[in-house]
Amino acid sequence: MSTGGESGIPGVAIYRRGANLGAVVSMGNLTWDLEVDGSLPPKNHYTNIAVRWEKPKVNTQAELDAAVAAGMKNVDIGGLELFLNMKPYGRQVTKDQRTLLTL
Repeated sequence: MSTGGESGIPGVAIYRRGANLGAVVSMGNLTWDLEVDGSLPPKNHYTNIAVRWEKPKVNTQAELDAAVAAGMKNVDIGGLELFLNMKPYGRQVTKDQRTLLTL
C-alpha cells in the first residue's frame, strides 16, 4: 500500500519484501525506512498494520542512549514505529539505528 513515500516524493508506504514487513515515511526531503526481519502475520487472518512517525527528539545513537538512561519513554522519543495488532513491532529513531521488537 502506498501514497508515495519514495525518496523525494512525500507519502507513506507499507510493504512486504520476502519474509520482511516494512514501512516508509517521506516528507520529500527526508525519508525514513524501517524493515523488520521475519515474523509476518499469519495468513488468512485480519491483521491491523499501523505506522506512526514523529520527528525524533534525538539525532544520534549517543543522544538516544542518554534519553533512555534518563528514563524517557519510547513514545516520547519519536521516530518511525511499526505496529501489528496495536503491538509495537519495530522502531527506527535515528537514521543509523533500528530497534527491532518481536511479536
